[in-house]
Amino acid sequence: FMSAVPIDPGDGQPLRYRLNTDGTWQLYSTALDGIDDVGDGNSVRGRSFYTSTAKDILWPRPATPEEVVAYEQGRPGQTAFGDGE
Repeated sequence: FMSAVPIDPGDGQPLRYRLNTDGTWQLYSTALDGIDDVGDGNSVRGRSFYTSTAKDILWPRPATPEEVVAYEQGRPGQTAFGDGE
């Protein structure tokens, strides 16, 4: 266990944690722009000068059983994060 929540280097606030309605969780950083996009990990065009072009940086979580099956059936892009494009 940690004695304190780690600080987000993007905005100096604690990292964000959210429990989703389906029981999964999301831990994320605001990324280098310091804007909280509520855990949106999609890329933003026009931000290529940043280390990451994602709106927010998401921490990985364990795959759901459905994601494991999709991967094993050769459809690894079928995840909770989108269609892999």
